[in-house]
Amino acid sequence: MTEEPGLEKTEFSEETKLSTEKLRRRKKISRKASPKSVVLKRNLQWFLSEIAKIFHSPVGVAGGFLEAVRGWKFSRNWMSVWLNLPAAVLIAAVFAIFAFSNFQTEDGQLQQLLVIGEEKCSTSTLEALCDQIDEDEFTKAIGESTIVKAKEAPVHLGPLTLKYVELLSKRVLDIESADFRGLYRLALLHFLTDQKSLSMTEMNQLVTISAGAFPQANAWLARRMVASIESSPGSAEYLASAEQIKPIFEKAFEWKNLDPRLMLAYAKILEKGGDLQRAIVVTKRAASIKPEASLDLARLYARAGNADGLRECSYAVEDHFGKKLNTPLEQESDRLAVAEAKRLSNKPLAAIEVLKEGLMNKDPKPKLQRELSEVYLQMYRTTIESTEPKSLSEKVTWKVDFDALQKVVDADPTNPNFSLEVARLLPMDVTPTKALLDSLKKQMQSGVTTSGTYILLAEEQYKLNKVKEAIKFWEIAIKQDPTNYLAINNLALVLAKDQPDNLDRPFQMLNQAVEAQPNNPELYDSLGELYLLANRPKDAINKLEKAIKLDQNRINTREMLVKAYQAADMEDMAQVQLRVIATIQSAQEANSLPPVSKSNDE
Repeated sequence: MTEEPGLEKTEFSEETKLSTEKLRRRKKISRKASPKSVVLKRNLQWFLSEIAKIFHSPVGVAGGFLEAVRGWKFSRNWMSVWLNLPAAVLIAAVFAIFAFSNFQTEDGQLQQLLVIGEEKCSTSTLEALCDQIDEDEFTKAIGESTIVKAKEAPVHLGPLTLKYVELLSKRVLDIESADFRGLYRLALLHFLTDQKSLSMTEMNQLVTISAGAFPQANAWLARRMVASIESSPGSAEYLASAEQIKPIFEKAFEWKNLDPRLMLAYAKILEKGGDLQRAIVVTKRAASIKPEASLDLARLYARAGNADGLRECSYAVEDHFGKKLNTPLEQESDRLAVAEAKRLSNKPLAAIEVLKEGLMNKDPKPKLQRELSEVYLQMYRTTIESTEPKSLSEKVTWKVDFDALQKVVDADPTNPNFSLEVARLLPMDVTPTKALLDSLKKQMQSGVTTSGTYILLAEEQYKLNKVKEAIKFWEIAIKQDPTNYLAINNLALVLAKDQPDNLDRPFQMLNQAVEAQPNNPELYDSLGELYLLANRPKDAINKLEKAIKLDQNRINTREMLVKAYQAADMEDMAQVQLRVIATIQSAQEANSLPPVSKSNDE
C-alpha cells in the first residue's frame, strides 16, 4: 500500500520543530546562566562588526540589505535592514555617478574641469604670479611711467597645488587639444615652474592665426617681448622685433583687462617706428582706463605739434592731478604733472608759480628743481635770435640772453641739458660768460654731462685743429652712450686720418656699427673711405655703392666712388659717376634758384 504524499514531510517537520524547541530551551538556559553584561557585550560586538562591514565590505553589506528586505515578511529583522541600508545607498550612489560619467558629454567634462581649476587657482592668480617674476625687468624696460602700479601682497602657491592645477589643465587638453583656456593655463604653469622656453613655445602657438582669438596670450607674450626689445633701442634687431610685436599688440587690444602700462610701452615703440598717429590712439586708450596717462598723451601731442589735442589733454591733466594740490592727498608727482602740462601748453609762468609753491619749504625736492630748470630752459630758447648776413663775406650773428640761461643752472645745477645748451653756443661763435663756463666745468667734473654735449665739444675742438682734445671728447661720448653711432663714425674717421698705419680699431668700430644699423648710409660711406685709405679700392667700391643705394643724392659719396673706380682701373664706371654727379648738381641748383618773374612786355 502506497503512503500518502506529504506524510514524510510531515514527520520531518515535526522533527524540525522538536530540534528547534530544544535549541530555544538551550538558549533560554544560556541566557539565564549568562550575566546581562556578557549579553550586552556580545550584542555590542555584533553591532560594531556589522557597522564595520559597511566600510571594509560595502558590497557584502548591500547584499545583506537585499537579503534582509527579501526575508522581511518571514523574519521582520529590522535591525539587519537599517544596518545595511547606508551601504546599499552608497553603492547605489557610486553606480549612479559612474553611469552619469559615462553618459556625460565631452563638453560637459571640459567645463567641469575648467571650473574646478579656476576654483583651485584662478587664471588671474597665475597671471599675477608670472608678473611677479619679471615685474622689475618690465618696469625697467618701459622706463618711468605716469601710471604707477599699486603694490600688491605677493601671491604664493605650494608645489602640490601647482601640480594639481597642471594635471587638470593636461586633462582638459586630453579632451580637447585645441582648447585655448587649457593651453594658456598650462603655459602659465610652465613659466612658473621655470620651464620658460616651453612656455614661450606654447604662447606662440596661441598667438598664431588659427588661435588668434585668445588676446590674453597676445598680451602675455607682448609683455615679455617688450623687455628684450627695449634692451637694444635703435638697432636693426630692435626694428625687426618692433615690426614682429605689432600684430601681437594689436590682437592684445581686444582684451578688456590689458595693462595700461603695456599700452604706453607699445605707444613708445610705435613712435620710434614713425607711426605717431597710431601711438596717439593707443595712448588715448590707456588714458581712458587710467587718467594718469593723460600726461603721456599731452607729451605725444606736443611732439606731434597738435595744439588742439595738447590743450585738451592739459585740461585733463590739471583736472586729475590739480585737485590734489594743497591737500593731504598731494604727492610730488601731482605737482610735477600739473607743471609739465602747463610747460607743454606754453604757459611757463604758470608752471613756475606751481613749482615755486612746492619748493617753498627747505626740504630738497630734486624732481621739482629739475622741472623748474626745464621751464627756464624753454624760456631761454625763445630768447635766441639770429641776424642774417648782408653779404657773403659776413657770418650769421646770434643774440643770446645769458641771464635766462643762468637761471637754468641756478634752478638745478645737475640738469645735463644746461651743458648741452652751452656747448651749442660754441659753433655759433658766441662766447658764454665766465659763470656759465664754470658751471659747465662743474657738470663735466661731476659726470652729469650727456654724450651729446661731448660730441659738440669734440666737433668744436676738431675745427680748431685740436685733434687730441677732439678724440678725448668723442671717447667720453661713446663711453656714456655706446649706441651713439654719430660719435662712433666721427671717431673712427679721425683715428684713421690721425694714425693711417693703424686702421684695425677704426675698421672694428665701423663694422660693429654697420651690424647694428645696416640701413645707415653714413656708416657705409665712412667704411668706403677707410678702405680707400687702406688702398683696397674694390672693397671701397662695395661699401660706397651700398651707401648710394640707400641715399641716391650723396654727392660726396659719389666723388669718393669715382676715386675708387679710378684706383681699380675702372675708368668707364668713373666717367658714368661723374655724369651722374653733374646731373644731381644741376638739379639741386635749379631747385635752389628763385623763380624767374616774367616782364609785362612778354
